Amino acid sequence: ENPDLDLDSVTGMYNKHALLSYVSYLLNERESFAVVSVYCNLLDKGYDHNTVDKVFLESVNFINDYRDNKVFVSGDYEIIAVYKNKTSALEHSEIIKERFKDGWCNNSIVMDPYMIIVDDSSFFNNALDVPYCLRYIKSNYIEPADIHYYRTPHDVIRKMYEQREKIRFINDALDNDRVEVYYQPIFSTGLKKFVAAEALVRLRNEDNSIVMPSEFIEIAEQNGLIIRLGETVFRKVCQFLSEHNPSSLGINYIEVNLSVVQCEYAGLANDYIAIMEEYHIDPSWINMEITESANNVARGNMLRNMEKLQEYGVKFSLDDFGTGHSNLNYIMEMPVDIVKFDRKMVTSYFKDGKAKYVMDAAMSMIKGMDMEIVSEGIEDENQLKVMNDLGIHYIQGFYFSKPLPQNEFIDYIVNNNKESIAY
Repeated sequence: ENPDLDLDSVTGMYNKHALLSYVSYLLNERESFAVVSVYCNLLDKGYDHNTVDKVFLESVNFINDYRDNKVFVSGDYEIIAVYKNKTSALEHSEIIKERFKDGWCNNSIVMDPYMIIVDDSSFFNNALDVPYCLRYIKSNYIEPADIHYYRTPHDVIRKMYEQREKIRFINDALDNDRVEVYYQPIFSTGLKKFVAAEALVRLRNEDNSIVMPSEFIEIAEQNGLIIRLGETVFRKVCQFLSEHNPSSLGINYIEVNLSVVQCEYAGLANDYIAIMEEYHIDPSWINMEITESANNVARGNMLRNMEKLQEYGVKFSLDDFGTGHSNLNYIMEMPVDIVKFDRKMVTSYFKDGKAKYVMDAAMSMIKGMDMEIVSEGIEDENQLKVMNDLGIHYIQGFYFSKPLPQNEFIDYIVNNNKESIAY
């Protein structure tokens, strides 16, 4: 009815607005349907826009010629075909796959498109769920694994809805100040006192229950919410330090976690420096914990942020050493002062002879580089004594304390730092 609103100006086909209208109609009428999405973007292959547009137009016309579908185009050279039944969708998807093998523009350009098939519409609650589902599958199941043909199982759509609910929950917690910081004490084997703590985020649910990081951190990283969440945690830590001078508690610094996603954010250092200045925080009170960097781009951004924060006076730790990409080469590249041995690595030390040799060698090299070591996951007195005998500088784990809410943490430190702790 409205060509300007419903038609794509380049191809003359129905656009995303028309897709939503059509899917809304099908859902309202309780009619089942299936969806085949074809991504055919050749720009990253070095082709110019003119050529890519020609290939896309030929692809659209070919898919549109099928008798039993309605075809829509979206951004990023995506074709979305909606079918009245699963059989037609599956049959036509095979035909599309074979046609792409023949090539376009007089068979001169052959490409392997990303194809997503959603053959059961009963899971969708509204029209917006369809493009959301396609983006979710492309981001989480196709691109990372380089899979070009994906028939969506039911459990993936279920996970999509679960992820979206978690995103809603995180946003709601941020908007309504339900982000809380817990502090886990860190013990100095030399001073036999608690000298630091790690800040750990918790979210409080609407029913007042606490939600642990394992339930939301990965989702926050995948969707960019970790930037806002991390800044909120850092602001709360700075507020805590401004209200409770750490030296009066015997605390030298608080460790604050930074994920790779946060470090990729170019404005991270400037934002965090501004927060420290707002709360008049001595930067030596802050130690940022970083994890491994997944790629060179992230590592470059991370280094720039680290250098700016270090110039300001912040120190750094390498967290979770012994997992992922956190190896000795990485330690040499990153300007860190402290290395934290991962709980799994520490546990393996007491169970596995090979792990013991690896950890002994790592400790020797790290100490040789004048870095200090924190051993995480210490849970009993024997582990504490062994780590002390090995010359580990700091101990963190349930043997001393689990992570505590702010007021409980202050009470714990005040009560336990009155005199040296014997063991």
